[in-house]
Amino acid sequence: MVSSAKLLLAIASVFYTAHAQNNDKPTKASIEPKMDGNKVSERLNVVLKTTQYKIEPWKDNNYIAADCARIAKERGVSPNDFDVFYVRYADCGEPWVFCREKKSKASDKDLADSFGKMPVRSRSYVRHVIGLAGRPDIKFAGLWTGPGSDIILVDKPDIKVMVHELMHAVDHMAMAKHTGGTMKPLSGTNLWRSEWAKDPKTVTPYASNGWSDNFAEVGVYALYDKTVPGGLGAIQPKFADVQHQIRTLQKYAGQTMIPGGSCSARIQPSKAVLKSAAGGRRKRGLKPDLSFHDDSISVIKVDDTAKWVEISCEHDHNHGH
Repeated sequence: MVSSAKLLLAIASVFYTAHAQNNDKPTKASIEPKMDGNKVSERLNVVLKTTQYKIEPWKDNNYIAADCARIAKERGVSPNDFDVFYVRYADCGEPWVFCREKKSKASDKDLADSFGKMPVRSRSYVRHVIGLAGRPDIKFAGLWTGPGSDIILVDKPDIKVMVHELMHAVDHMAMAKHTGGTMKPLSGTNLWRSEWAKDPKTVTPYASNGWSDNFAEVGVYALYDKTVPGGLGAIQPKFADVQHQIRTLQKYAGQTMIPGGSCSARIQPSKAVLKSAAGGRRKRGLKPDLSFHDDSISVIKVDDTAKWVEISCEHDHNHGH
């Protein structure tokens, strides 16, 4: 006999909607009293400890990771205006490749500290962290892109922005066993929508921006509930009004929400490319080898030829403030 849980998963996979974010939006009032965003940020920063790490220099500054070059060009910035570096965290045998625009208000250390607070099993679904400098034409504080699964941060945003973007990665990259493949987010399934429908409210006004943002916003408060002593109910008396969304995300995200442990699978960095044609004429060292060398870490496959997806987190959106 097929269990009801398995039947729900099957139905969710069959009715996955690839363009749910664009076709419709979750329309529901946000919880009252509203979430105390400042308190959430403050306590997440205290409870989530940055994993020990070491910043290591990039091998040849004539090169940059391909995803970073793409983001730079999309934003009208020269790849030559970026520093590239490795961050080797103690909980993973392979480093992450970071790219930071030199004018960014965030230092290499700021980016490494913020990302290092995130649970390693969630970090594993992120390929690159890219830091941009704020400018008038950039209207977002954070951005997640796929299929490579990169997080882009503008200057030094609130920790909730990092968590929000991380949850896009979890939604799109960590739910394959429930949805049938990567880039098929749980937020695009009837399963997620049916659980959302059981609650009278959602977590913040921004959670009604689209189904993908609904999942990511819920993820911020689901992580708080999972990691901060007392949980979300200790600071939100109407927790029951959003409990199905919170509990469903926690259930399907599973261990990716739990701090501690070590990485067992990762997305490999994008290939190293020249920052400019002039770089090809200058004397340079060996092209950086970005393949994994730790045999204990399996590779999470991504299709770099798939349609490029960008989901932004606006500067002025309400994370419960």
